[in-house]
Amino acid sequence: MDKVAVRDVWLARIRSDLDALKNSQKATQDGATHAESRSEHPKDTRAIESSYLARGLAERVVDLEQALITAGLMELKDFDSQSSIGLSALFSLEDQHTGVESHYFLTSVAGGIRLAVGDLEILSLTTQSPLGRAVSGRHLEDEVLLKIPQGDKEFVIRRLR
Repeated sequence: MDKVAVRDVWLARIRSDLDALKNSQKATQDGATHAESRSEHPKDTRAIESSYLARGLAERVVDLEQALITAGLMELKDFDSQSSIGLSALFSLEDQHTGVESHYFLTSVAGGIRLAVGDLEILSLTTQSPLGRAVSGRHLEDEVLLKIPQGDKEFVIRRLR
């Protein structure tokens, strides 16, 4: 797993999501202010609803712009077999019940993004997420217990870079 390639794909995905969100926000804002969106009667709320949506999208654009700045400044650290998991760790967890191994990239922002890097699927995971909190500070071969509504999930940390 090449951590630089993972980071580059992650940053490109954030940029792409930001561009799409900006386009949606602009289209929604244009629609909210368009002459055809004026209320035709007192109970016609199309323009109000569109303006609320445009405002929410604008706030999300600002959040994603800040996340992109933060992501671009994240230092890629080297982890070895003695290291504890921290920001920029690229690691794998093996599900103790299924034996399936999943790959993660630990970040402070923009979690939940699925990345295709080579033949691997890697999920960006923030330190604020339940799984991110559970693995932070842990070491290679440590067992990790995650309590979720569907029941406890048990993992073992198998790889760390």
